[in-house]
Amino acid sequence: MAGAAGKKAAAARKAAEQTYLPIVSALNLGYILLRIFYQGAFGSMWSVTVSFLLVGASVFSYRGILEDHENTIPNKSLKGDGEKLAGGASLDLLGLLTLVQYGTVFISPNFYWILAILPVWGAYKLFTTFFGKSGLASGMMGGGGDPMMDQGADASLDVANAKRQKRAERRRQKVVRG
Repeated sequence: MAGAAGKKAAAARKAAEQTYLPIVSALNLGYILLRIFYQGAFGSMWSVTVSFLLVGASVFSYRGILEDHENTIPNKSLKGDGEKLAGGASLDLLGLLTLVQYGTVFISPNFYWILAILPVWGAYKLFTTFFGKSGLASGMMGGGGDPMMDQGADASLDVANAKRQKRAERRRQKVVRG
């Protein structure tokens, strides 16, 4: 069985490579060509460094997408909701990097400052990981905390407990009679 799982993981990685390699390559090649021809040659060492870092970060996110595809177990749902898009945070990172790359070409060479979103997003993810949508963080930063929903959940729990108690009483009555 372990061999079959390894083969499935390798097949998923290969399929992801065939899908994402042309996309990431085209995005990076297009960025470099636009950077050279649209803005003239790389003007300063700083712009070369930022461009190199952006391309390197997109390669890093590509590798993360491949690893996520390899480690993702297909979601088989009875409802037919479809599968979650594999790629996770690496796919989000690739989208943000593409926005920044093309923003530096078309909008402003200083558009890379939008990458300041990453630490804020990371802090938010850490906060929700440790505090979640209940406890200290209830109602903060979009976390649950609707008292009417909590009352509805308690009411449905009370109804379920009442049904359970009635069934238990019926069983006891059958035992006493029988």
